[in-house]
Amino acid sequence: MIKEKDLKKLHAETPVKERKYRVGNTFEYSGKKFANMLCYVDARYVQDKLDEIIGVGNWSSDFTEIKGSLFCRITISYLRDDKEIGIVSKMDCGTESNVEKQKGEASDAFKRAAVHFGIGRDLYNLDNSKHRVEMIKGTNGKYYPPKNWKPEQK
Repeated sequence: MIKEKDLKKLHAETPVKERKYRVGNTFEYSGKKFANMLCYVDARYVQDKLDEIIGVGNWSSDFTEIKGSLFCRITISYLRDDKEIGIVSKMDCGTESNVEKQKGEASDAFKRAAVHFGIGRDLYNLDNSKHRVEMIKGTNGKYYPPKNWKPEQK
């Protein structure tokens, strides 16, 4: 079981290979469409990090609907003062995604709850990446960057 002082390991920088990007807000510049690209991780990355750092049997998640919004609570057990077991829970809500709305909402709530523990929190401090995007036929007016786009590494 992880010791209380080691919970800080959850704040580790997110590896570049685990970072994914999606289109945020779009805008025009010189007659071309651009977007602010938003960085995120998928729920499997969060699960793997919790398993690796906390231990497979030392964390759990549960979901609750509150006023029409889906919330996820992640609960972690840890060793306090090398002898006493401590338990801490953190909770946040999610929003529906454009694909598989309920699944996306649950995944988003789970990832947002994990940010309270530090997983993926560093992504909020990244520089804003802007990139040219194009509308793809058959996507109901949605804009996309080139496939597998990633920002240039500095």
